[in-house]
Amino acid sequence: MLQQATERYPADPSSFALYALVAEQQRHYDAARASLIAYSALAGEDAGFAERAARIASLSMQLNDPQTAVVWYERAASAAPGSVPPLVGLAGAHLAAGDIERAREVAGRAAAINPEI
Repeated sequence: MLQQATERYPADPSSFALYALVAEQQRHYDAARASLIAYSALAGEDAGFAERAARIASLSMQLNDPQTAVVWYERAASAAPGSVPPLVGLAGAHLAAGDIERAREVAGRAAAINPEI
């Protein structure tokens, strides 16, 4: 039913967020990611954008798509400057993508914010 709500226009933006949650719980990571990306397009960079971007990145990692994860972790880090978790995710995504130097640089940025990580 939630999937149908996202396919009929005009669609309520919250139906995308709810569908993403249910899809993720059922381990349908591709559907969850697509729905969150659609929700982000509708909602823009609102107060929940950084968290949503990090979820999209995390789902991308679940789908073995580190290049997409890098893009979304960068967006999450930009939306929440000074927050360590998106930087840690970004470093991991760079590492998974094979970019060790970039992973080290991002890990250094995270350590500068919180030396105890």
